[in-house]
Amino acid sequence: MLRRLSQTRRSRRSHSTDQSGNHNQPRQIACHALGKENMMLDSETTKTYTRPISKAWWLRDRGHFNRRYFMFLLRELTSVFVALYVVLFIYEIFLLTKGPDAHAAFRESLSSGPWIAFHVIALLFALYHSWTWLGLTTKMQAAGRGLVKIGTKTLPPIFIALGSYGAWIVATIVIAYLFLTL
Repeated sequence: MLRRLSQTRRSRRSHSTDQSGNHNQPRQIACHALGKENMMLDSETTKTYTRPISKAWWLRDRGHFNRRYFMFLLRELTSVFVALYVVLFIYEIFLLTKGPDAHAAFRESLSSGPWIAFHVIALLFALYHSWTWLGLTTKMQAAGRGLVKIGTKTLPPIFIALGSYGAWIVATIVIAYLFLTL
């Protein structure tokens, strides 16, 4: 394994030719001294130490609530609800092909309490997902990735944020207007 590393990255404890030697030699000497020459020397007899980790490791960081990782997991969870909503929408389009009666029955079932709760949760998660996604573009611009350049200069992140959130608000207003008037 160490043969692939450059000489500067290798251990300084011994000569590089000795590093590919027998790693079980100290154990063989100890077994010989104890009179147990026939003892197994494979990897089954040695165990590596694994530190015990609690089931809620992702909630705590150095004894405190790990807000950043929790919000990251919450953002990833939003994708599940968005995907479920897409599946529901595709099923509704499928029911349109079955006729107006099947579609009307499905639309009536969507007015029940659990479906309304699902739609509210899906809306909140979609808004959170969109907000964090648009915020990510400004962080990438601020990190020096230079998403938008004008000539040789990059656009400041505040303009990226204003453009992203502004386009989102305008698109929402247009869709709401079309939905309410048609």
